[in-house]
Amino acid sequence: MHATVPNPAGEDWLRYEPRLQSPASGKASIRLRVREWADHVLFLGYDVDVSEDGKGRGIGTRTLYPAELPHCMAKSRTCGQAMAVGAGQDGAGVWDQIIK
Repeated sequence: MHATVPNPAGEDWLRYEPRLQSPASGKASIRLRVREWADHVLFLGYDVDVSEDGKGRGIGTRTLYPAELPHCMAKSRTCGQAMAVGAGQDGAGVWDQIIK
């Protein structure tokens, strides 16, 4: 789900978050309570290469984000660095790093 995040320095931006109930006030937010409870809330995004003319295209790899960034909600209690997941990989090495 996309959520609009306010930016006091300029335009607001979209952020990927779990699709759970979250009122604007933040009180009784199921999304935030699940994030507190879970050991891992991960974001897997496609890597995009932008050419000089401003067009983007996929490059065949993905990145797993275990830490919160402006464009995604994520967290991990055991891993703090983003990890590349190549095309055709089974992901076993990635899970070994996350689940210790």
